[in-house]
Amino acid sequence: VTADSKFPWLATNLVDSETGEAFDGTKSNHIVERGGVRVGIIGLADKGATTGKTNIDFEAEGITIEDYTETGPAEAKRLREEEGVDVVVALAHTGVPDAEALAEADTDDDIDVLVVGDDEIVYRPTEQSGTIVSEAEARANYLSEIELTVEDGSVTSWEGDLLEVTDDIEKDPDASRIINEYRAEVSLDSPVVESAVPLDATFSSNYHRETNYGNLITDA
Repeated sequence: VTADSKFPWLATNLVDSETGEAFDGTKSNHIVERGGVRVGIIGLADKGATTGKTNIDFEAEGITIEDYTETGPAEAKRLREEEGVDVVVALAHTGVPDAEALAEADTDDDIDVLVVGDDEIVYRPTEQSGTIVSEAEARANYLSEIELTVEDGSVTSWEGDLLEVTDDIEKDPDASRIINEYRAEVSLDSPVVESAVPLDATFSSNYHRETNYGNLITDA
């Protein structure tokens, strides 16, 4: 999957157990430049949430899940000192309470923004322990907009809010064209295949473990 992706997979605190570096198909960080400002992006995940939502044996796969409250600030500091980034944004699958703990653990304020996921709540951009924390619920219902003012390699001020995604927002014509092309090719009311056995398509089963429905979709 990662090899076919047109975007980087960031797993800063999930590392190869032998080398301590990013494991195959992932990166520890991604750097972009916008308006002359170098932005370092890192990805962090909570161990409990990660192991509880997959049947992967990380130890057997040679992957170590490090403490994100240590790895996150350390990588942010390295990006500033060695890569010359001006702003660090952390994408954190931790939930808001743990993200606030991460902001507190980042004693040097090397992480500027924490974009949070997992607990799927509406949490408007708020400054916590010197770090901006925000979560835009889930299912693309909201968009978190944060505007930073950067001077001499440091964030001097910011403003932001959550924007609710409604039908009142003008649709992107290119995206709409692509969607409509695919819709024209499918007929959702027509049977595609019939199963000789019951398939477990429930959310509770497929979210946490292997199922015959999941295997069918994967094989297809």
